[in-house]
Amino acid sequence: MYILVKDSVPLGHAVNSAAHASLSCYLKFQSDFQMQLWMLESFRKVSCIVSDEEFEYAKTLGHEHIVFTEHDLPGPPDKDGREGMETALAFLPSSNYHPFFRSLKLYGSEPKVKEKELPSL
Repeated sequence: MYILVKDSVPLGHAVNSAAHASLSCYLKFQSDFQMQLWMLESFRKVSCIVSDEEFEYAKTLGHEHIVFTEHDLPGPPDKDGREGMETALAFLPSSNYHPFFRSLKLYGSEPKVKEKELPSL
């Protein structure tokens, strides 16, 4: 299961959005054969951090997915008229994702800040 989170989402909301998106994806597609197979054999999730442009492009690739909207963040109204920001996408597990997904940056893969060296004792 690929989970894409916008890079503009604050960390606390990003973590919750990824969790909610994953669960929402499972609940929506739990009767799908690919989801059932994934639950039994893999349960692998790939969390990626994406730009707004990558987020929108991923929605057009034809893979079944859910869009998670965080209503505590400002954004346009959804189909129910509730304002909020689309923060995460979760895609139905597949053995044949579009090559675009492999080009995405893994969440948390930023280079670590070099820590100060402590003086010798």
